Amino acid sequence: MAFTPPGATAGSGASPTLREIFTIPDHSGTSTYVLELSDAVAAGELGTTLSEYVVTPSIGEAFDAALSLVDSALAEGENKGAFLKGSFGSGKSHFMAVLIALLTGDPRARAISELQPHIAHHTRATSSQILALPFHFLGSNSIEDTLFSGYLKHLERMHPESVPPVLHKAESLFDNAEDMRAEVGDQRFFDRLAQATTGPEGAASSSSTPGGLDLAALGGVTARTWDLEAYDRARHPAASRAQRDHLVTALGQTWFTSASANTDWLHLPDGLAAIAAHAKSLDYEAVVLLLDELILWLTFHFSNRDFFGREIQKLTGFVESSQGRMAVPVVSFIARQHDLKAWKDSSVEAGEAAKTREQSIAHQEGRFSAITLGSANLPQIAHRRLLLPKDRAAAEILQAAFDKQHLSSAVKPILLDKVNTDDHHRGSSEEDFRLTYPFSPVLIDTLINLSTAMQRDRTALKVMESMLVDLADTMTVNQVIPVGEVFDYIIDGNKTGSADESVAARFRTARTLWQDKLRPAVFAQFPGEDPALPDREQPKGLRARLRLAKTLLLSALAPEVPGLKALTASRLAHLNHGELTVVVASDAPAQALAAVREWNTSVPEITVGTDSGDPLISITLEELPFDEILERARGEDTVSRRRERLRSILQTEFGIDQVDPQQDGARSTRITWRATTRSAEIVFGNLRDPSSVPEALVQPVEPGALRVIVDLPFDDDGHSVSEDHARLDRMRNEVPDAFTLAWLPAFLDRKQMEDLGKLVTMDWVLKSEKWLSYTNYLADGDRERVRQVMVTQRDQLDGQLRAVLRSKYGITGGEHFPEGQPPVRSLSSAVDVQRPVGATLREAARRLYEQAFDQRYPDHPKFDSPSPLVTKDFTVALETLRQSDARADGRASFDKGARRSVALVLAGLGVARVHESHMVFPSDGFATFAGQIDRALGESGLGSDDDGVVTVNDVVGVIDSLKSDAGLNRDCTVLLAAAWAEARDRSWYHYGAPLAPPPFKDIQGHHQLREPVLPERGEWDRAVMAAQHLFGLPERGHLSPTNLGRLASEVADFASEYARGSEDLVQQLEKLTQRLGTSDDGARLALARRQETLLRTLERKKDRPGELVTALADSQDSDGRYLGATQQEASLSITSAPDVAAVARNIGSNVDTILAGRDRTGALGPRAVEIITALIKGVGSHEFHTHLDGVVRAFEKSALDWINDLVRVEPPKPDPQPAGQGPSWQDFAGGGTATPVEPTVSDPPSGRSSNVAVQGTGNRRHFTARRNDVEAALSRALDELTATNSPLGTFRVEITFVESDE
Repeated sequence: MAFTPPGATAGSGASPTLREIFTIPDHSGTSTYVLELSDAVAAGELGTTLSEYVVTPSIGEAFDAALSLVDSALAEGENKGAFLKGSFGSGKSHFMAVLIALLTGDPRARAISELQPHIAHHTRATSSQILALPFHFLGSNSIEDTLFSGYLKHLERMHPESVPPVLHKAESLFDNAEDMRAEVGDQRFFDRLAQATTGPEGAASSSSTPGGLDLAALGGVTARTWDLEAYDRARHPAASRAQRDHLVTALGQTWFTSASANTDWLHLPDGLAAIAAHAKSLDYEAVVLLLDELILWLTFHFSNRDFFGREIQKLTGFVESSQGRMAVPVVSFIARQHDLKAWKDSSVEAGEAAKTREQSIAHQEGRFSAITLGSANLPQIAHRRLLLPKDRAAAEILQAAFDKQHLSSAVKPILLDKVNTDDHHRGSSEEDFRLTYPFSPVLIDTLINLSTAMQRDRTALKVMESMLVDLADTMTVNQVIPVGEVFDYIIDGNKTGSADESVAARFRTARTLWQDKLRPAVFAQFPGEDPALPDREQPKGLRARLRLAKTLLLSALAPEVPGLKALTASRLAHLNHGELTVVVASDAPAQALAAVREWNTSVPEITVGTDSGDPLISITLEELPFDEILERARGEDTVSRRRERLRSILQTEFGIDQVDPQQDGARSTRITWRATTRSAEIVFGNLRDPSSVPEALVQPVEPGALRVIVDLPFDDDGHSVSEDHARLDRMRNEVPDAFTLAWLPAFLDRKQMEDLGKLVTMDWVLKSEKWLSYTNYLADGDRERVRQVMVTQRDQLDGQLRAVLRSKYGITGGEHFPEGQPPVRSLSSAVDVQRPVGATLREAARRLYEQAFDQRYPDHPKFDSPSPLVTKDFTVALETLRQSDARADGRASFDKGARRSVALVLAGLGVARVHESHMVFPSDGFATFAGQIDRALGESGLGSDDDGVVTVNDVVGVIDSLKSDAGLNRDCTVLLAAAWAEARDRSWYHYGAPLAPPPFKDIQGHHQLREPVLPERGEWDRAVMAAQHLFGLPERGHLSPTNLGRLASEVADFASEYARGSEDLVQQLEKLTQRLGTSDDGARLALARRQETLLRTLERKKDRPGELVTALADSQDSDGRYLGATQQEASLSITSAPDVAAVARNIGSNVDTILAGRDRTGALGPRAVEIITALIKGVGSHEFHTHLDGVVRAFEKSALDWINDLVRVEPPKPDPQPAGQGPSWQDFAGGGTATPVEPTVSDPPSGRSSNVAVQGTGNRRHFTARRNDVEAALSRALDELTATNSPLGTFRVEITFVESDE
């Protein structure tokens, strides 16, 4: 960011001034760059206008459009019209002057090279005989008056010999003639009338034109003399138009030579027709009217509804006429500074009238073309006419100065006017900036947009010239002209009023606000400077602030100007690029914001947004009765309320406003220090006064917490900060080593105390129950508007006071603290904090707390984590540490998910050596520390009983004493206590009962840590091996209380899971054995009974680890077998017990059928014996040898085959018995008297084979067959169903007959 170095002045050093680069006059002329069209086309001025005229590509296009309009009028013979649109200073008058020169064939205009392509393209418009006339409308009485009187004046100047056309109504002239005749008599009246060159019938050889011109008279031919008869005939209402025009002309030539000034003009279309006819008589092919300031003149009369409505309706007459085509076409170019649709009437009018006016405006606009002279031309025009360097050397210096700007990405779009862009506003290019440097595009656009509010002689170019004149010797070429510099020229340019009364009122308010409030507020920041001096003569720092303030007012005057719209602190600074003296460019917005906030304390019209980074800034142009309202409530400003208001602000600043106070009034806040959560207790009071801060308030309530006593930045009259420090010195001796800080701010000055009082008064007034009583004299609408602005100012004043407090409490610069009286002091000799710093009090306080904890507990581990450690971290760390107890080398692996917790906790506390994927416990340091704990416990008499019992709280207390300078929190000390228990193989007990080592979150202070009671090594090894072999549990080779407890817990849990299954297995096997009628239990049942007994024993001894280990070790036989079986047999029997029991339970009734079939004769009996024998053998075998489900499946298949063979036995001849009584399935199974025979396979009935397809699955079959095939198909279906289903079932057969088409 370019800026003037501190202490430098404009013009110093090697940088040349603006006057050394540009040709700048000593004074700014009143009419420079401002042109009145009638003067521009005067003989002596047109040459200057043409020589200075700048034609840009867009201006060339505008000329092309204008010449095209004239071309079309000549070709069609029709009247045409166009609005020439552009703001003040866009060059409309100059454009019209050059257009006149082009249409009249001026060789100087045709010599302009940029226009020659357009001239060549429109030869008809530029080579025809065209009467091009300028008209200026400011000060006019009516359109006809300016147009017709102007035409007559132009005619007198250009064609003095010609007879003018009749442009006024005749009746009033005839009445005047009768009055004159009565006064002088007929003889004298007609003698003089007879001298007219136009007679009653005109020249005998000519005829009158439609406009009433006597061509014979124009040629000097004397007509027949006027007499009473001719006079009466011409003035008779039935006379022809030509006769009446002859008399009017004659009267004008004799008695009434000033008749052309008569205001009783013809209607506009009639007058234009007369002008066209007259122009044709002078051999012109068209008339071009250039109507300058017509729309501006209408704007000045907008509040006069009748006049405005009458005159605006006349615009149609320029392009439309009831008379039809005129003698020659009339082309009208109307300069238009305002958009008709955007005009605003400040008066109150009925809705219907407004609607009618809008309709009339729309009616006029649709009849005219539009030619726009845009603001994009201004950079080129300004460069050519105003900003051309004096010579080549000056151009090189200017180029180098521009290149050295090196605009930042934040500044460049502001100066290039590229903010708030849309389809109508795109901003400028860097090349445009180069053309207008040192004027920025945003400054120029601001001038263009504000030009409509300025006087006509304050165009953008004119203001730029005035600024150059004023800054020529004080500003150097390496500076960008600030936007704020424009303000004085805009304000001065509107002193005499504006086209819009509402705009004029805003300018008056802005001027008053500037002079009475905002300018004094700026000077209040520089008390040594003289406000009587002009702003431009003030010192640089003050001048920069004045320009910022002026820019703020400009944004209110023109809120829709893109560069000023939605103004922020950064844009306010960047619009005045280079004004603020900064070391770092990014500091400029902060400086601007700070200045605005300070002004806001005395200028309530200013509003600053809530965004803390880059807030919106605005100012209201409205006079508000703030002082009057506050004066009425001045008595509510008391000392106690000021204290309460400060406490409220400070509580918010410290971030404790939502915290409930403790019993002593302190409010506690939590911070993260070295990855642990700590407390700081904040209490407000007057340290000087023992009644405000008694000694009981000095010490923190929560153990390990920091207490901060915050004093207020003012005291009763007659007291000073030194008294606070004196009491603090006494307290350091009276309350030694209190972990307490005292924060003693500097006192507020007189103005700051007044602002505090003003804030207190506003708080009171704005209370909902008080507001009406203080503002009851205001109208409802005004009251609410004042309230909204007061709320905004209250908030801004609150924010300003907060910034002051940050300085008073020493966290920002600007406040001096005497030697020996720093803003923060400690009551503890072990703590010596430095002055806190931070952008906010909350941030500075946090850093202050961290300083205090750092010095109070220097030995605390520096856990490498930005967030506090949580219970989960300690839980994971302790679980991993206990896993190391499974190995004699103390090594334990961990996965990636656990690494952070293990590394932070175990490595941070120095308990273990932590590597990438494993840790080793204990570390050398912790081994030493565990010895210190042992000695401390012994010295304190703890653990001296036979069992060596100590509690967790005992160990934690010893750790706290050993680590007093570490300030470890409860989580850390409990973790260290648990680690000591692991290192010393301590067993956990809960109220005398053994306890498996609890998870971290479940550790309680009363838990006991006893000397371990461990089994013998041999017994332990056998138990561990049994747990591995029988239950698949992990190896626990290292004998320790932890492993013992863990083994007991895991074994008991396993036993609980499988004991019920083993019990069920015993029951089901016993039932099956009894069913099969065997006397031998078999190996399977014998093992099941032993494993059930073991599991129930282990389950019961869960809380007696030693007995559990003995029982588990005893499960191993002397020969290495378990429960009378091999390892594999016993293990599978245990783990498969639930499934095997289910198989035994579900063996069906086929067992009984086969058992009964053993007594049958023939082959079936022996086969049944064989099937049952195989089943008994399988049931008696170990599951590892023979899976019971396989044995049962084999049995079921054999049994089914046996039953199928039984079913195929030839049925016996029926006995004489009731119908339906035949042998039952029980007879075949040995339950009846029928004699079984060997089964035979029967052939299909009738010896036929069946080709019928039998379909279906499960217990259903179906087929379709002819009569002869039904029996065979049915037999096949029965065979299939019998083979796959129980022989004890019955068959349901359904037969359906279907008609066949065959």
